[in-house]
Amino acid sequence: MIADTTQDMASTRKIYIVLSARGLSYARCCMESLARNAAEPLDVTLITDDAQDKEKLAEAIAALDVPSNQSWSVFDKADADVRAASLYADYPAIRAFREGHPCWRKITDPPLFAQPGEEMIILDPDVYFPNRFSFEPTPDTGLLLMWQHPNCLLPEEVVRQAFDAGIVMADHTDIGVAHARFPLDWRELEGLINKLGGASMPRSMHVESIIWAALAMSLGGGYLNPERWHCYRNSVASRLQRKLGQSGVEAIASLDVTYDLTSRWTLGGKYAYRVGQMSLSREQPEFFDNTAALYIVRADYRIGENWEGMVEARMLELPDFDDRRAGALIAIYRYINKHVKAGVGYNLTDFSEDLTDLSFKHEGVFMNVVGSL
Repeated sequence: MIADTTQDMASTRKIYIVLSARGLSYARCCMESLARNAAEPLDVTLITDDAQDKEKLAEAIAALDVPSNQSWSVFDKADADVRAASLYADYPAIRAFREGHPCWRKITDPPLFAQPGEEMIILDPDVYFPNRFSFEPTPDTGLLLMWQHPNCLLPEEVVRQAFDAGIVMADHTDIGVAHARFPLDWRELEGLINKLGGASMPRSMHVESIIWAALAMSLGGGYLNPERWHCYRNSVASRLQRKLGQSGVEAIASLDVTYDLTSRWTLGGKYAYRVGQMSLSREQPEFFDNTAALYIVRADYRIGENWEGMVEARMLELPDFDDRRAGALIAIYRYINKHVKAGVGYNLTDFSEDLTDLSFKHEGVFMNVVGSL
């Protein structure tokens, strides 16, 4: 995401970034550009995982050229836990939600360090500020969220749960930037988490977007100026990769093995790993790691002479984005001849085995033709 705003404001802006030290490869771009190009005083709070991460982020802050009108601090989860035990004492679902995907703490943890009436400008660590800018005013009530043409309302099963529960969600939202004021409506958030499934919700980072979109409709709010904030695509990896800067060095290695267990059963597996770097800017390229690992376990069963059924369990890891996705795929094929088979199947995950394509739009029915020597 790129910020391109020009409004000047005199008051100190309260910024919160929830991140892991593992994300410093790209978060440094956010931190350096924020410190360099902000046109107004900033009070920046970084919230991370453990004491080791806190130390690494403190070192990263020390390496910044921080202007005199900015203050930067860092807290770890232990610091936040003490405050959460008090603030969320009456809200068990919120406390449990904090222990889910790390991205969910972008909703729960900035309020732990805010004072009544204070603004909270919550940033993703992949936001980049290429030009001199000022943040938009934070409204007295409600939320401001980023607008984008595709939305981040994923995963589908949680969206369907929201529909079934009668939860109204703002569309065309992105999870990169949010403006709000302390306090949020804790009873509303507690009820929303419970309606969406509570502890049974899948540990997906995009659940955060569903929560923000629902809170925006219940608490009121609007969109940040889409002419000043630009978001690319609807996933962390793809919105950094597509149209935005340079892809850098990229290489993919894979290993695919099969074993004929019987005349009808064949077991197989695949491991693939992508090593790459990306930059957020063409003019000032600052490269960060963008790795991915794919694991597949597969079983094929021959049905008669010409048919074959297949089931896969697969998992995708994006360590630089603290994201992991898993699921299954099923298909049935008919042999056209000895070397070619055609089939149809259903992908229960939102990713494919092509590590060059991380659009996360692959769930559903597919057709495929496979050839072999």
